Amino acid sequence: MTDAEKTPRAIDLWILDLALTAVSFLLAYRARVLFSVPGRQILPFEAYAPSLAVIAPTWAIVLPLFGVYSKQPSLRRLGAAVAAAWLAAIAAEFVLMKTEVFIYWTSSRVMQLFTLVINFCLLASYRLLLLRKESGRWL
Repeated sequence: MTDAEKTPRAIDLWILDLALTAVSFLLAYRARVLFSVPGRQILPFEAYAPSLAVIAPTWAIVLPLFGVYSKQPSLRRLGAAVAAAWLAAIAAEFVLMKTEVFIYWTSSRVMQLFTLVINFCLLASYRLLLLRKESGRWL
């Protein structure tokens, strides 16, 4: 595969990663509803939705910075990128929640944790499937 062919593929993978990140956020909310803690109120999805407006751009910037789309993909690099993006998103949410514009914005640590775990599982699993297909050991 030439460099000219790799660039569009990296962009496609980047877009797929961002779509899976949004899906992981939706699945995290569903998991939060299913695994509710007694005595803790679960707010409607709209209360948590602004978090996705922070998560998506953060992932969009951090994943390429960590070389996730390089010639030598690795799950270690992906894990480090997801962890760094998660920390950056938490920091950004903390700062934004202190502003008057986002005063009613609710951020849930459980939602953030579910999003992190589900997102890494989705991103890693499809990469493993792609690597398996490219290596010729496809079922």
